[in-house]
Amino acid sequence: MCISAGSLLAGFLYGRMKERLKRLSLPLFYLICAAGFILAYFSGNAILMMAAAFLLGFGYLAFVPFLQERASSKYASFGAGSTTVILIFQGLGAFIAPYAGTLLALFTQSLNVQFMICGFLYAGLAAVGFIIGE
Repeated sequence: MCISAGSLLAGFLYGRMKERLKRLSLPLFYLICAAGFILAYFSGNAILMMAAAFLLGFGYLAFVPFLQERASSKYASFGAGSTTVILIFQGLGAFIAPYAGTLLALFTQSLNVQFMICGFLYAGLAAVGFIIGE
């Protein structure tokens, strides 16, 4: 429920956020996802876990339309094909995710540590985005 609420709010606010944040949009959206995973690591109760789920839903549904919009504007000559490629990679990611989770479980059985690792990976994506300005 909290993931859906975050996603819904991100959908409502996406245009305004993109307009105001401009080139900082994508790194900030990644940073929101990182904050969600790190909060999930530290959550000791249901309230904090719901807040983490909200942040994850918000961050994810903020950067997905950003990527689709960017692909369609940068590769306009491909028409709908650019958005189709993004959707194909999303589907591929959804297919690979359970296997990646199993691979991550080989290193640590702790779900909390897995949350922290994912948080650091998203923070790394955000850092790269801030450095290159995308």
